[in-house]
Amino acid sequence: MDYTDKIFLWLGIFNGSKNEFNLYFDQSKGYLLDEYGNDRLPEEIELSQFSKDLGEDFTYDEDFIGYLLFPNSIEILEILEEVPINHSEKESVIKKCIELGLNDANAVYWYSDEITPNPNISYNGLKYIGEYLAE
Repeated sequence: MDYTDKIFLWLGIFNGSKNEFNLYFDQSKGYLLDEYGNDRLPEEIELSQFSKDLGEDFTYDEDFIGYLLFPNSIEILEILEEVPINHSEKESVIKKCIELGLNDANAVYWYSDEITPNPNISYNGLKYIGEYLAE
């Protein structure tokens, strides 16, 4: 299966501000060149916390990620309406969330590139749910 045919999915409750949520994905200091096109020194390069949590030593591809923060907790199924997941997979996601004790959420991330998420760690407060077919 091509990696663009599937998504890796995280759901959960994020308790910080919208700015803190967005900073988790900030990789502006992860590029080899700065905003002026100058080379960065190795000590100036800093990966996003998302890349670090994935155990990667490079920046993630921004073309393959999506993330949303909702003002309040809502049902998982309602959140999945905003995620490019195949309709046939939604019931599997709900079952996995129930297994993890997750009945509602206010945040979601999805990614469609070659990665190996660790299901045993918290990703900015969210839980890794699994790998599913994309829409």
